[in-house]
Amino acid sequence: MRDAGMEVIYGGTALNVDEIVNAAIQEDVDVIGLSMYGRFSVAYKVQEKLRNLPGGPFLVVGGTVPPQDVKTLKEAGIDGVFVSGTSLDTIVGFIRDKFKTRESK
Repeated sequence: MRDAGMEVIYGGTALNVDEIVNAAIQEDVDVIGLSMYGRFSVAYKVQEKLRNLPGGPFLVVGGTVPPQDVKTLKEAGIDGVFVSGTSLDTIVGFIRDKFKTRESK
């Protein structure tokens, strides 16, 4: 993401849901990206907290996501779901398009 000109703040792998959301608010981030690796409950809980933040960050997840779970994650309100092997160009393009859509509203 840095190579695409985006600022990245790495929160580590041991943050709980409240720490993730609080860090995002404190740092005024536009996007939260989570590695999945079976951490579906974390993604759902983060998304639930983000719903209460008008104009808050987008949530994208990626990594080991079984194909049958992509639709479920999107239906839960997660903005972007990227399975292993998704190109960086695809992810960056998605994020940029989300910002264009938000800015045009």
